[in-house]
Amino acid sequence: MSYQQLTGAQKHQIESYLKADFSQTRPAKALGVSKSTVSRELHRNEKRRSYNATYVITASKERRK
Repeated sequence: MSYQQLTGAQKHQIESYLKADFSQTRPAKALGVSKSTVSRELHRNEKRRSYNATYVITASKERRK
């Protein structure tokens, strides 16, 4: 099994689903990833109260440096 990072578009989709008040399962099914992937993504970026995809993408680029 190969590891693939979520794309920026997928992170924006997660944000949209969460703003629409869906659980973590709904965006996971829509993106074709495990709900644990969505859970890890949210946990990794929980420093802010709400999930902001633009901030998350910038932060992930900084962590890669």
